[in-house]
Amino acid sequence: MNRLSRLIAVTVLALLPACSAVAQQSETAGLVLQPVDPGMSTGYLMHHRPFVLPDHLTPAFDFASVSTEPITNEVARSDLRHFLELRKLPADQIEAALARFDDPALAQIIPAPNLRAALLMLFSWDPYQATIEAILEGKNESGHPFETVDFRPLEFGAAVATLQVAYSTGQPRLLVSDRYQNEAPEQLVPVLVHESMHDGVDNSYEEEIIASLLDSLTYAEVLTIDPAAANTGTELAAYNNVQLFALMNSIGRRGAGFVGVETSFDGDVYLGAGLENFDADSIRAGIASDPWYAQLPRGGSQGGAVLAALLGRFPESANLVSLDRFSPEAIAAIDQGIGLVLTPRKVRALAVDLQLSVVTGQTVSDEPGALAPSLDNVSDRPYLPTDSSIFDLRSMHPTAAPLNEEFSRAALREALTRSGTPAAEISAAITAFDDPGVRELVSDPTLRAGLLLLRRGERWAPILASVIEGANESGAPVHIAFRDLPNAVPAVWETHGWKGGPVIWIDSMLLGERPELLATAIAEGALLESAKQSSAQTIIAAALSTVLWSDFIAADPTLTTSGTWGTITRNRDLLALLNAQPFDPGTPQATGIGLRLAAGNGDVLPGLPMDPGSFVDYILGSPRSVADDPPNSSSAPAALTELLRRSGIDQGTTASARIDDDLLAQIDLDFTRLLPNEQAVDTANALGLTILDPAS
Repeated sequence: MNRLSRLIAVTVLALLPACSAVAQQSETAGLVLQPVDPGMSTGYLMHHRPFVLPDHLTPAFDFASVSTEPITNEVARSDLRHFLELRKLPADQIEAALARFDDPALAQIIPAPNLRAALLMLFSWDPYQATIEAILEGKNESGHPFETVDFRPLEFGAAVATLQVAYSTGQPRLLVSDRYQNEAPEQLVPVLVHESMHDGVDNSYEEEIIASLLDSLTYAEVLTIDPAAANTGTELAAYNNVQLFALMNSIGRRGAGFVGVETSFDGDVYLGAGLENFDADSIRAGIASDPWYAQLPRGGSQGGAVLAALLGRFPESANLVSLDRFSPEAIAAIDQGIGLVLTPRKVRALAVDLQLSVVTGQTVSDEPGALAPSLDNVSDRPYLPTDSSIFDLRSMHPTAAPLNEEFSRAALREALTRSGTPAAEISAAITAFDDPGVRELVSDPTLRAGLLLLRRGERWAPILASVIEGANESGAPVHIAFRDLPNAVPAVWETHGWKGGPVIWIDSMLLGERPELLATAIAEGALLESAKQSSAQTIIAAALSTVLWSDFIAADPTLTTSGTWGTITRNRDLLALLNAQPFDPGTPQATGIGLRLAAGNGDVLPGLPMDPGSFVDYILGSPRSVADDPPNSSSAPAALTELLRRSGIDQGTTASARIDDDLLAQIDLDFTRLLPNEQAVDTANALGLTILDPAS
């Protein structure tokens, strides 16, 4: 069966050349940029990302050029020798590789000299030798050597390559689009590595994500050896360079000082001239935006020896059940370990070679105000950060080891005590923590503690009822567990995700977070109960779970300072919420907290590079809102309708209620019932926020 692999988004290919003709609003307006130079410290460089493309056309990013000059046998052989010499391979091994290049039997299988050279550039290179063995020795899932590796016209217009299986022999065929028949061998290396991970039969969303991540890492290692290869000035080189650029701008579980694959500092890894209309929160999100990949089945697929070899270099792969499976857990292992392969030193060298710049500041910055938040100055918002680090992922570091059963139980008791929960409720929560039925639903002790922290207040009880008592549309209790999620979001709801029953999946990037933070993710996941969420439901779930975070930090302000991905992003959610106000046509200067307008200067995240115009805009521009064509409305889960009723909001509390723009508008107008000004002020002070003196 044909399989489309490494699909290039046509829109991306068109962006750079199109921008010379059409003036667009620059993504980097207001940012101070500095070209990367070898003297920059790696710590400074990594924490001052994102990198930004050159403001002029360079060979590395010339999408308009398709090479028309054939690569001769002599040129390809010379390129192969040069690359192997740069790898400092012993002379006898170089000669052995060249002898294989000249072998007529190999030329029969791989007639194109640039493809043959590309494969042999991997000669005796751990772990990439596995690609040679898969193609030439049959160490792949079919058990057969490849029948051919060659350029052909492909029926998929934007495909770089595809892997097919000859049904008569069972042999794989690796076919590369003839559009790229004149590309340099170095540009074809990641294509071969990518395709050698496939089997030509089964496929999955996770398989394409993993193969694409690992081929970008392969390309980074090729350029680390031969930097000049980045500047061939061709379309495939530009595509490989842009994907590498996105990887260099991504972060993950290892923290702000390393490359990851899950998210980014400011929500976009594609910054620079020509990329204004192409945004993604991470390289992973950029790959996943391909509509062909999005329709593939989820849950993983079987891999082979090449995948096992490439995954085996990452330390976290030791925890995988299998190295030869494309799985969500494998993506998490890549995220955790990729920065140990593509090290900060290598990133710096690549940034120099690609002529990238780094953001060193803003031309206009928001300075802290002179006044502390009070009820008297709520109308003078926005609140301004005194310490922007608690809102900025540039300060992010990895989470600590997760709490065990004993410490999770203690953390539950202490958090409920701090919140002023009655002794009887605390005792009931501890009893539930040890209850076998609750443990079966939520086996992880920190998640269980997070769930039971919802006993802190009566209005959060409907979420407990949904999870433990099955007060939801499925009529069944809800399992809660960690999982690597496709986007950097706190949680998702899956109606039939646990043996046919409902489950709340918590992003495994939150492993090691405090139970209070996990409670907000659980609440958000429960409020997302729906077959398909509308945008209004996504916004409401994010807003209400952020109110819960406000509840927690009012009782314990130290929660805001842990510096982890989960804490910083939830602090950022709260800053955006505190700086939003209702859209009330009757009261344009509404002084309460709302959702649909920004208080003051039109930016709910002052002091940060992002500038959303409301909490609604902030959520719609975040990884939480990635669904294509979301429905206009969705059914309101019982957890939401009962929570609203307990908060004094009557609309949307019937059994047949829908979540739509009308309900969102009503919640916006009544949001002070959920987050009163008194609590908002206390929260702003707990976050160390300030406000400008209107008299100054």
